[in-house]
Amino acid sequence: MEKQRNVSKNWHIPPSFPSEAVVSAYSTPQVDKSAETFSWGKPDIFILRKLKFGWNSKKADELLLPVLNEYNKHEVGARTFFVTHKLIGRL
Repeated sequence: MEKQRNVSKNWHIPPSFPSEAVVSAYSTPQVDKSAETFSWGKPDIFILRKLKFGWNSKKADELLLPVLNEYNKHEVGARTFFVTHKLIGRL
């Protein structure tokens, strides 16, 4: 705790903080007024690779591909579950 106390003495907060844009966005947020039910979309690996987040292509694939593989497992699993139950319901 002592370290933080010493560091905080050196903080300099500019008079422009927070910016008017940030205050405005916080106090009057832009929200989607759509009545449509929300649904998640499938992550787009090509767009995510372009964003890079400071990663090279190899690092991006190393981090993103396992996430997408897991997403695909759950997507297929959920689809199979509902199709199976729909078929069983007809019996």
